[in-house]
Amino acid sequence: MINFHRNICIGQTKGYRTGSSSVWVTINYHNGRLSMTGVIGPHSNGRRDGGCGQIGMPTLSSYNKGWEQWNVEFLWDMWDRWHLNDMHPGCQHQMDLGWHKKKLDPTKEIGWHVDIRSANLRQWERHTLDNWRGLMGRPCPICGYRYGSQWMKERVPHSVLEWLYGLPSTPSYPWGK
Repeated sequence: MINFHRNICIGQTKGYRTGSSSVWVTINYHNGRLSMTGVIGPHSNGRRDGGCGQIGMPTLSSYNKGWEQWNVEFLWDMWDRWHLNDMHPGCQHQMDLGWHKKKLDPTKEIGWHVDIRSANLRQWERHTLDNWRGLMGRPCPICGYRYGSQWMKERVPHSVLEWLYGLPSTPSYPWGK
């Protein structure tokens, strides 16, 4: 798939300072990496009415041409699943087992200050990594890959890229580009 960039205004949402705010999504696909960001109510001066960056799916009061609830939901499903597809902490087996969905145990304290002269540095790091989500450095039961030892890349399916590429770029941008 070729590299592409899309700025899309999907509709309007209520409940912000101006009463009605446009919802924009930016989609970038470059060298196999998919990145998506959003902004609610952007202004040409750089301000905005609502959230920006990794925004949740808004409740829209009206949809722009070509947009309905089902394809807004589908867009957010694709965003949740494929955004930063080159930054997975686990192998495919670990992802399939749900390792990336496990939550930090708030009852276990994690310290980040380390005296590098300490003879117990490695032991301290291992203890901390074991507490953090309980998974860092743990091997996959199938292939042995150690969770979090590097960023793993997962290829975005061609059908997803085609759908995203087919979305129309909005011709005017509120931030003046």
